[in-house]
Amino acid sequence: MAHLRLYSVVFLLIVNFAIFSQAPNISSIPISINVDAIIETSVTDSFCIANTGDADLNCSILGYSGVLMWLFILHENDFSIFPGTDYTNSNWESVSGGAQVTGNNVTGILTSPQFSTADYDEFYLQFDQNFYYQSGSSAKVEYNNGSGWIEVYFQNTDTTTAHQRIALPQGPTGQIRFTGFTTKVTGNIAFWFIDNIEVGGSDSYYKPCSWLTINSSSECTVNPSDSTMISFTCNAAGLTPGTYNANFKINSNDPDEPAKYIPVEFKVCVVPEAPAFINVSLYDTFLQVWWSEVPDATSYDVYSSDEPYGNYSLIANVTTAYYIDSEATDPKKFFYVIVKND
Repeated sequence: MAHLRLYSVVFLLIVNFAIFSQAPNISSIPISINVDAIIETSVTDSFCIANTGDADLNCSILGYSGVLMWLFILHENDFSIFPGTDYTNSNWESVSGGAQVTGNNVTGILTSPQFSTADYDEFYLQFDQNFYYQSGSSAKVEYNNGSGWIEVYFQNTDTTTAHQRIALPQGPTGQIRFTGFTTKVTGNIAFWFIDNIEVGGSDSYYKPCSWLTINSSSECTVNPSDSTMISFTCNAAGLTPGTYNANFKINSNDPDEPAKYIPVEFKVCVVPEAPAFINVSLYDTFLQVWWSEVPDATSYDVYSSDEPYGNYSLIANVTTAYYIDSEATDPKKFFYVIVKND
């Protein structure tokens, strides 16, 4: 008996090890990145990719300024030919230019042929439906992406008239199956009517960003409980003053977040000119330092010293082209002004 118990414990440990498989987890990425630079200069910065999972995290990083997307119709059936080219049908009928299943305890199954979904980023199924519900009736849609049938839509509680649009899982092939079960209750017969079946796919092209460069390798592996820094440069050469936007896309083998996006905001500024003149006026103890207003200035730092070549101290930051001291009592004072642009 002791040997049998030991065997059971070992068996449980092996089963538990198989159930709780290891997986990476991407973390510690900033929500957004903001960078400022003076015109014709560049700024280098970095962000962190961390792996809080218990398996290696494999990442691929892309910097881009825009996405162009093309939509393709991969499969369609408007029932102009019933039940549709290469469709298999059980208990569905041609009604009003569409397909309908109805009756008491009737199961209708309508299955499309396989179609190719290769080389596309996202897929969707859309169709028009009118489901007249009676107790016990149901409407179900399944999708086979080459790995088996997956339920993508189910209704068994309410009458529904709608245009459905449903996201589909990725895979090399696609196939759709509509299964309706209809009942009759107190003289009312359930039915499910569908029309205008369409499966669409999208292909995305990421437009490179001329001012955003990844300095690190675009491919990296982050060990469990570790992190890596990704260096990048924003270059304002050839750009006019203003705000520019781009994105980082990080593809990884994290099963929960296979793609993460980081928006990048790049502000390009100009260096403001020095004031054309600066003057000081004194009326009793009322002292005013004033200077010519500078285009592109957002504020001015005013410094003063008791000696012309002494140690100057910041005494004020103002948004106007003057500074006033109403209690000036020093025998002499020297000033200089720094023009600032945020």
